[in-house]
Amino acid sequence: MKKKSKKNKKKNLKFLIMGVSIFILAIFAILVVVLMKNHAKAEEPEREQKLDLYEYYQLKEQNVYLYNVSEINLNIDGKNMTLKEYIADNKNMDNVFAKLEKYLNITKTLKDGGTIIYETKKNNKVFANDLTIIRCHTEDGNKDVYFGNDYSTLAAFQSGACGKNFFTDKNFTRVYTIEKIKELEKDNDNYLLELTIKDQENNKKTTITRKMQKESRDILKENREYVFYFENKYTELIKEDIEDIFNKCTLTGVVPNTK
Repeated sequence: MKKKSKKNKKKNLKFLIMGVSIFILAIFAILVVVLMKNHAKAEEPEREQKLDLYEYYQLKEQNVYLYNVSEINLNIDGKNMTLKEYIADNKNMDNVFAKLEKYLNITKTLKDGGTIIYETKKNNKVFANDLTIIRCHTEDGNKDVYFGNDYSTLAAFQSGACGKNFFTDKNFTRVYTIEKIKELEKDNDNYLLELTIKDQENNKKTTITRKMQKESRDILKENREYVFYFENKYTELIKEDIEDIFNKCTLTGVVPNTK
């Protein structure tokens, strides 16, 4: 009887150890599943921030776009709502900006008719996130509005925000054809030239006035293609336009295009 009792005890001990082991493994498996789910949730906002430009709200005379954000959440007088709901309540974007402008800083006003770039004020209690807002007001009547995260302004413009393409390269080159050259003034080895320049890519022609030294003047011939070297000292938003480039950037060199 004692031998049987010892055997039963050993069996019970084995079953107990097996049961405890299975229980520990089950707990471990549950923890792994929970951790994986939490990790997936933590990654969701990052994926949302990688969204591209898309139309968010359509009004009669303008569209509202979001760039690299999935939603704009507001807290208005203690009430949480989306930007879409706030626009619907206020009928148009003029009314929206009239009420929200005090929570925004103007960072730049463009000379395209009056486009304004805003950033949300730090520690404001209305916007849930830091945002950059592009409020288009171009000479050709574009009044679209773009809401994006704080690094998306440039990307939005480069994607055609306000119907314009901009860039901010510090040093860059452009290939233009000089169609006409007119000497306006000459002072020793310095020339004041009126140049009629054509951009072959978009078939646009512009007349610009520039001072040039003799060595640069001597290589310029009419109806020839040249490589123009520019420096953008202040990294401004620059339109892909001959006049805007020459007005905002420093011309550092001109050489014949040999390609």
